[in-house]
Amino acid sequence: MFNKLFILGVFSIYRSKDGQYRFCFNSRKGKPLFTSSKFELRFECEDAVRVLQEAVGLLTFETTKNSDGSVTLVCQFATFLVKSRKFTTAFRQQKAVDELKRTAAKAEVLDFSSALD
Repeated sequence: MFNKLFILGVFSIYRSKDGQYRFCFNSRKGKPLFTSSKFELRFECEDAVRVLQEAVGLLTFETTKNSDGSVTLVCQFATFLVKSRKFTTAFRQQKAVDELKRTAAKAEVLDFSSALD
């Protein structure tokens, strides 16, 4: 017998061109689902990921309708903001939320912030 391989989402920490840090939660297929607000220091960003992983079950999302008819999810949590990519259907929106809540607590954290140095 072999063990089932569970593929999880991944948190990626990166540094913007302006020197600020952000994290992005990518789906198991590699598609970016949620992106954080900016952080001045890398450890603040890492701490925000840990807080999000520990309290992912408590997240509530607010739906924002865009001018093109698509929907964006926004979640204000602790001292930072998490915003989704645009979704064209309610089904895709719910699927992204479900994936975040199901896999974020065990997701790996990858740090790409030194790639621009």
